[in-house]
Amino acid sequence: MFSVIKPLLTEKSAAKMSDGLYVLQVAEDATKTSVAQDVATMYKVDAVSVRIVNTPDRRVRFRGRKGVQGGFKKAYVQLKKGQELPGFEVKKEKETGKDKKAAKETK
Repeated sequence: MFSVIKPLLTEKSAAKMSDGLYVLQVAEDATKTSVAQDVATMYKVDAVSVRIVNTPDRRVRFRGRKGVQGGFKKAYVQLKKGQELPGFEVKKEKETGKDKKAAKETK
């Protein structure tokens, strides 16, 4: 059974993908070595370093009722230079002619 559950795609994690740093939600019993091995077998890439963070539970309110949203474990995986995970490409917006002209005027 793999320890990687799913990728965590946020604005912050998308900005770090260009540097080869990926954020993944992992199982509660996952370790750094198990995450590195799973990433290597699933995506055929080499992990240089793995950092693991336990996110705490959060207190929430929904329709006047109090509750707890459970925490989870996430891993920051740094890949070798030049490697990237397939399917994680972030599309960049193309500048239109008007945007280029406006950018030149502000300079």
